[in-house]
Amino acid sequence: MKIIVDTEHMTLGDMELLETGRITDMLRVFDRRLQIEGVAPEDVPATIREWTVKDLEQINQTITAQVQGQANPERNGKN
Repeated sequence: MKIIVDTEHMTLGDMELLETGRITDMLRVFDRRLQIEGVAPEDVPATIREWTVKDLEQINQTITAQVQGQANPERNGKN
């Protein structure tokens, strides 16, 4: 399953919600900002709610890496 995190449209409010660590806050962001290959947009929330804690850890790592990459982009081989 390929998951795409729409960090380009992620707001500071979304990032604030993710930082709380509360599942309900994270789900609010995931519902708006995740796309799952082969899953219709209206089915994404139900699919996300079937994930395990291990799946959640991987998504958080992906989001963190993408946000850091956008906040501190590499230019000419340097950050």
